[in-house]
Amino acid sequence: MRLPTIVLTAAALILLAAQPATADDGVPCAAAMTPMSPAPLVVTPSQLEAARRKAGALTLATFDIVLVPGPGLAADPAALAAFERAAARWEAVIADPIVVTIDADFADIGNPAIIGQSSSVLLQGPYDAIRDVVVSDAAADGDDRIVAALPTAARFAASLPAGFALTGNLLGTKANLKALGFADLDASFGTTDATITFNSTFSFDLDSSDGVSPGTIDLETTAVHEIGHALGFLSSVDFVDGSAGGSVWPNVLDLARFADGTARDPSSPAQFTSFARSMTPGVEAIVDDVDAEWRTSTGLSGGDGRQASHWKDDVLTGAFVGIMDPTLSTATVEPITPADLRALDLVGYDIAVAAPSLCGAAPEPAASCFLQAQPFAASVSLRDRADDAGDQLQWTWGRGVATTLADFGNPLGAATRFELCVYDASGNGQPLRSARVAGGGMCGAKPCWRAVGTTGYQYASKGNGESITQLQLKAGADGRSQVKLKGRGSTLAPPDPSLAPPVTVQLMSSDGAATRCWQTTFSSAVTRNDDEQFKAKGP
Repeated sequence: MRLPTIVLTAAALILLAAQPATADDGVPCAAAMTPMSPAPLVVTPSQLEAARRKAGALTLATFDIVLVPGPGLAADPAALAAFERAAARWEAVIADPIVVTIDADFADIGNPAIIGQSSSVLLQGPYDAIRDVVVSDAAADGDDRIVAALPTAARFAASLPAGFALTGNLLGTKANLKALGFADLDASFGTTDATITFNSTFSFDLDSSDGVSPGTIDLETTAVHEIGHALGFLSSVDFVDGSAGGSVWPNVLDLARFADGTARDPSSPAQFTSFARSMTPGVEAIVDDVDAEWRTSTGLSGGDGRQASHWKDDVLTGAFVGIMDPTLSTATVEPITPADLRALDLVGYDIAVAAPSLCGAAPEPAASCFLQAQPFAASVSLRDRADDAGDQLQWTWGRGVATTLADFGNPLGAATRFELCVYDASGNGQPLRSARVAGGGMCGAKPCWRAVGTTGYQYASKGNGESITQLQLKAGADGRSQVKLKGRGSTLAPPDPSLAPPVTVQLMSSDGAATRCWQTTFSSAVTRNDDEQFKAKGP
């Protein structure tokens, strides 16, 4: 797809440290703060093209952060290794085939309250030209259906203080636009995507693998945080904060920023399209994808004392959201969390971290699972064909105990996922087989999931030879609930030779807050059990 000519501008962001805040234990917390930058200057017109399209499975080891060390960092191998480990933490979860180049060094910044400062190349172009690429980029990702509901320029609205006006453009870091597929940005704007400077007057711990020494700041955590800003974790609310008025370019992440707990807090795709984005300092705001929301900081000058390009400070709330928290205590290591990854996912990065399996090494205890209300109401058939693509599995959990619609979570959204687990009594590794079904997503031109009246949900996919193709979930009173599952492909085949009863089939479900289980154990009513098929009724 060729885009219209876009005039892009480049500007530097300075990432500062906040005034020290005191944590509950009395340890000073140095707060990393982002940008308070003047309006970007026009650099050059550029004809941009979305040069790639995502297709197929995401591939790790294609995203590369290249570190260009200055003399101070180059002279300190332990510090350089810490920065490389920080880069590797992002490389382990991002699958975009791009190179992000970061210059980094130590220097005396001149302020003992500043941990470090960073600058990123910012690019702006017509709102719809960038918005449309954000939408098309997300189309291949099953958990990003909400991105299709981003408003066009004609429908975009933002709450702004008096004296401010939208320019009609959208802003992003150069690294972010690379992830969206814009080509030749390095040729137009130079190879450097960001510059990070660590304050040499701070005491940094250079290897947190054995803990962080008292009174020191973990350099690796600091570097992970700074890189997150370079990748695109920014809000243009920080341009508004402390200013008397002027022009505003929403950052890509601002497209998911709303006022929390108000009439403009969306709960549906239609509201995600129509509700105004929150760009007023001091307003309690969230990053919201309709399925989940995460609180953000509200402004250094006119808000909570933390710049808006961060999660809400855990010092203020007691709840840690992610690595993009604005404060870091001494002797502390902080992780990249699902909230951090979801934010980058929404702005266009391919996140390829695998969710942990819901299947344990042994079946969940029956007491924690939904079981059959009547005997022999379930059936299973596992068929092993000579051609693995023809392998089949069918499982019916029929006439089950009372199950409510809420017990299934919300399969229409990305937060809920399912996993089938098959166990037997042999000495083989358990589970024998597992297969996953994600919530949300598109299967061809249609959503993979749909609601069935007010009692259940149905999943349907043509499959890829390795997956579950149908899953029906029906709520009901005792003896009226039901789960039906069909799948095909080599991962669903029983092992050769036959299975060792009892054979337990479980469907696990998780929405991040709770895990549920539907189970059948097949032991006595086995009608076939050989190297071609296992067939039984139960329990």
